[in-house]
Amino acid sequence: MNRRFESDWWAIGIADGWDVNDDESCTTLTRENEEGAFQISAARKDADVVTEEDALEFASDAVPDGTQFERVSVGAFEGITAGFRDDRGQWMMHWLFTGPLLVYATHVGPPEIVEAQSADVRRMLETLIPMETT
Repeated sequence: MNRRFESDWWAIGIADGWDVNDDESCTTLTRENEEGAFQISAARKDADVVTEEDALEFASDAVPDGTQFERVSVGAFEGITAGFRDDRGQWMMHWLFTGPLLVYATHVGPPEIVEAQSADVRRMLETLIPMETT
């Protein structure tokens, strides 16, 4: 990955062939002429660290009942991940935390596209780091 995107709170390497669009609500990464999107947003606690319980609280409202979570270690982060399909496509969701920072990363699209893009998304997530803030 020759490119890197930096937000105020986190940074990530960008795989070749992916475009970045950043707005107030999230950062969206897409491949030209392909469906599917990899989106990243974040939140910070002012005076405490984010815990797995905090991540599960956020996650429980975002997935269908009965969805199983898996613990993960991704780049500089620990977290939980879950995947499911619905009428909008295949979803892979990640709630990743380190210190006071929680990063929410979602990859969604038609199942065959999400599968084809998943290696790039995993490689990008492995480069995810928190930015120093004052």
